[in-house]
Amino acid sequence: MLGGSEGFEYKDMSLFYCNGILSRIYFNRNNPLIMLEFNSNQQGKIADVENPLRKIAEEIQNARKKEQIKLSDVYFVSNSHQRYENGMPIHGLQSGCKRAVKIEDNINGGEGYTVTVFNLDVTHPVWGNNVQMSPKPMKVIQQTSEKIILRGFGHDQMALAMGAGDDASFAHYGLSVFLKNGEVEKCILHMHDRGIDIEYYK
Repeated sequence: MLGGSEGFEYKDMSLFYCNGILSRIYFNRNNPLIMLEFNSNQQGKIADVENPLRKIAEEIQNARKKEQIKLSDVYFVSNSHQRYENGMPIHGLQSGCKRAVKIEDNINGGEGYTVTVFNLDVTHPVWGNNVQMSPKPMKVIQQTSEKIILRGFGHDQMALAMGAGDDASFAHYGLSVFLKNGEVEKCILHMHDRGIDIEYYK
């Protein structure tokens, strides 16, 4: 009953006896890391055994809450990155190139988030700042405990005014955030219309 379902397999179970009476049961689970404890009511019966799955579900939910990340606080610093064009790596791994991916609440006060990429190595000679990708509004379109996918929405109004048409759509941009133990492990910036992906590593 406690094993076999995807994502709910337990590593081991331990039974403890006192004076020949079952006093405690432990279930150990790896992903997320949980230890469940059932205590005896001193008569050899295990408390909560009438509905153990409820307790297991609550422990799993609590553990996953601890693993969740607050997107609006993400400032991911990368020391290397790899560029892909149409799924093929280009120019090899760029090591020692410091970049930062920042996710914050929508700077225009609307829904979703604002995503900006910074070059931490140099300052742009024209703009006088280190912004590599200007702020893009994005929404979460898919989320699990291991991956969050954002996609741009809306249009660049200035570009529209200059006749950019569909090129002004922020939907051409996206970001995948990969998580491990509740922390950002890597990010991938997507430029969907050009078939370009830039994978940023720690």
